[in-house]
Formats: sequence, structure tokens, C-alpha cells
Amino acid sequence: MLVTIGSVTTASRAANTIRKVLGINVGVVHTPSELNRGGCSYSIKFKDSYMSAVKGVVEEYNIPVRRWYSESGRVYNDLS
Repeated sequence: MLVTIGSVTTASRAANTIRKVLGINVGVVHTPSELNRGGCSYSIKFKDSYMSAVKGVVEEYNIPVRRWYSESGRVYNDLS
């Protein structure tokens, strides 16, 4: 799962909050070029099975996200 976020600061805050609340592994990565819609963009990355739990944390903590993607290799499916 890949969730695009506008800045590295927000992506880091999101990853740290999710790790603390859910205790799962979350990475911060540059958004792949095929998904980047201009400007700086970072994403958080985690297992697809955690999507519902992560959405709950994002909503509860008012973390601004752009789009949600499932990924299979280098193929991304927009779930927003």
C-alpha cells in the first residue's frame, strides 16, 4: 500500500503516529514518478492488509493525505 502525502515532514509524522498507535512497520519513500503530480511528494508504505487500520489513524489524527494506492510490482491502482 502506498499513500501519497505532500511533504516529508507530514509523511514522517504520519509514519511515526501509525507506528506508535498500531505498532506496524511503515516506511517513508519518495513518491514514484508515475504517481507524482508535481512538486515534492513523499509517501508512506505499508502492507495492504493494514489499510483500514491506517485509514482510521489518518482520520483520527487529521493527517492530510493525497491518494491511496495498492501496488503490485510497479503497477499502482488508485483506491481514493
